[in-house]
Amino acid sequence: MNKRGQVTLFIIIGIVMLMSIALFLYFKGIIAVGEEPEAISPELMPIKNYIDMCLEDVSRDGITAIGLNGGYIKFPPEIENNPASYLSILPINALKLPYWWYDGISSIPREDFIISQIREHVKDGVKDCVDFSVFKDFDIEEKNELEVDVEFARNGVIVRADYPLLIRNKLNNTQSELSEFSATVPVRLKQVYDLAREIMEKENAENFLEEKTIDLITLDREIPTTDLEATCEKREWRLPQIRTKLQKLLRVNLPYIKIEGTAYDEDAYVPNPFGDSTFNDSYYGYHYVWHVTDLLYPDTHVSFSYDDKWPLVLNARPSNNGILKSNMQRGGDYLSFFCLQLWHFTYDAVYPVKVTIVDDKTKEHDSYVFNYAFKVSVDHNQPFRENFATRVLEGTDRPTSEEFCDGYGKNILIYTDDNTTAEPITDVNITFSCGRYVCDMGQSYWMGLGAAAGIEKKFPYCVNGVLRGKREGYEDAQMFIASNKDGKIYTIYMNPIKEISSYTVVKHPSSNPNIEGEFNWRL
Repeated sequence: MNKRGQVTLFIIIGIVMLMSIALFLYFKGIIAVGEEPEAISPELMPIKNYIDMCLEDVSRDGITAIGLNGGYIKFPPEIENNPASYLSILPINALKLPYWWYDGISSIPREDFIISQIREHVKDGVKDCVDFSVFKDFDIEEKNELEVDVEFARNGVIVRADYPLLIRNKLNNTQSELSEFSATVPVRLKQVYDLAREIMEKENAENFLEEKTIDLITLDREIPTTDLEATCEKREWRLPQIRTKLQKLLRVNLPYIKIEGTAYDEDAYVPNPFGDSTFNDSYYGYHYVWHVTDLLYPDTHVSFSYDDKWPLVLNARPSNNGILKSNMQRGGDYLSFFCLQLWHFTYDAVYPVKVTIVDDKTKEHDSYVFNYAFKVSVDHNQPFRENFATRVLEGTDRPTSEEFCDGYGKNILIYTDDNTTAEPITDVNITFSCGRYVCDMGQSYWMGLGAAAGIEKKFPYCVNGVLRGKREGYEDAQMFIASNKDGKIYTIYMNPIKEISSYTVVKHPSSNPNIEGEFNWRL
């Protein structure tokens, strides 16, 4: 046989071997997939079905709570005890909806944290749900503790329980064992959660809601921003009326925000006196459709809402006691009759938005509702959405005060001055409080060859931190600061305390204040 024939033979043998291996693996896979689970005797099926149903009911309750409560079944103490961390929903503020972003803090619950909540909820709930006394003909004994595993699948949440039971039949005195139970709740929790998280992360990156809020302020004629009028009559506006107007604008306009790739009616009626009255051809169709993700969610609706009863913190600059006034410019000698009213106002606005995601029912899965909230923050007519801190909720212990205080922060300069003389003072003990954490920042010292006194160091992230100063001979002082940017400078003023050893009280008659007399304590 020549060399070419030998090579051909080896190639044929190799192909046959590869096909044989492939066929072996294929049929092995078919056999493995087709293997039946461990057989359960018919007399035990009612017990298994009973526990499976209980497992499904408890799992569904927990998963429903996750959707209603923004990713939580039970609120951790840092939310339960902090009204600033959640939106109170009427009636009677009974429903708490946690903020996923507020006051510079990103607080999105992680997927593994949500899974751990469902797992613990099922472990506690199944024990309350199961009542073995209903099976009169059996003695059922728990051999070990219940263990639960939760898996997010494409069209449902799969809950598996390892619950070893020893079952004795009283009628024939036989013993059997059951341990494996499972339930599937056909809701797309993972897909809905992923979309909710993408919306939140996109908002933090793009300030979409802040930009729409600024548009509503600047485009409305009843809210003064920058303008002028040729009149000698001074213009005035009141902040409470502006606040009411902005609340109405938010309530009416925010529901028109749509997420590209989700389900919404492009032909929905939209009042439009200047053109077509469909959403797609309206101002909202061009400016309120938000590209968040490249993924498509054809069975999922997303809505944004604001209620007039929810808080809206609004500040205007310049203003005096809630009154905004124009500045008047009058013409020269020959134009004294001519006046211009000029105004330029900037606004700070902070308010909550509720996001509701509804996944419609299909042949593959049931409907599911997921809610969460976040705050919108505008500062001086500009988006203000920096993340000063991130709270990661995954069932771990919170950091200690030492870990928080020694963590990465921003460089802050604090001056310490006497409030009466404006002279710098040293040896002021400085502390910084943020929520439950209190940090000792040290003592103030001479700076710049004695030109000033203070302290400069890195402060931990905090939005509304409390700076306190304490020194002998001075009243304790405190002030709110934000340690969110490098290079911020604050001055804490200390009021001196003077001891008075003796004093005299005199009286002045109201009829003649110039007359001075001794004060009689007995009268």
